[in-house]
Amino acid sequence: LTATEKGGAAPVQRPLRTTIPVPLMLLPGLGNEQTPGGFEAFGEALDNVAGGVYQYVPAIPEGIPGVPAAPAQGALAIQEYESLTGTLGDHAALVEAKAKALLKGSIFSKIDVVGYSMGGIVARDFGTAVGRGRVRKMIFLCTPNEGAPVVYIGATAAKSGQLGALLPPELVVDLALEGGLAL
Repeated sequence: LTATEKGGAAPVQRPLRTTIPVPLMLLPGLGNEQTPGGFEAFGEALDNVAGGVYQYVPAIPEGIPGVPAAPAQGALAIQEYESLTGTLGDHAALVEAKAKALLKGSIFSKIDVVGYSMGGIVARDFGTAVGRGRVRKMIFLCTPNEGAPVVYIGATAAKSGQLGALLPPELVVDLALEGGLAL
């Protein structure tokens, strides 16, 4: 792009330079649905560190009257998800829908993704499954990429029949009723 200055003896053309950031999606961690909007401060801090180049998108619902769509350029969105009840596949599909909405009308074909804790696992699942080819950069913050030791302890205790010694009996019964444990 060029701009032409007029008003002097001769018009002067100067190149215009601007930075348009790649759309950015933030994925919070386990239990994020317990505090809706709780990750917004992180998004604002990230935008401040980036020099205020992003336009925060609190939600990207498609076709709902009165709700703004994602900006065409420089969108930063936080994708909350039902971490305690949904599957990784469900979460990845939700991220895919939001990624499409972020890219719609954009000059970009890929997004950057920052996943915090379980959000990193969701990001990895998205990037290697339904979102393959849609991710430019993926950043993991405190993501248990090699698993969480407490999960291994719980699984071992459940298989050995010792889980009741570690957890309150009512919790063990609740988990068993939901098909989560083999007692």
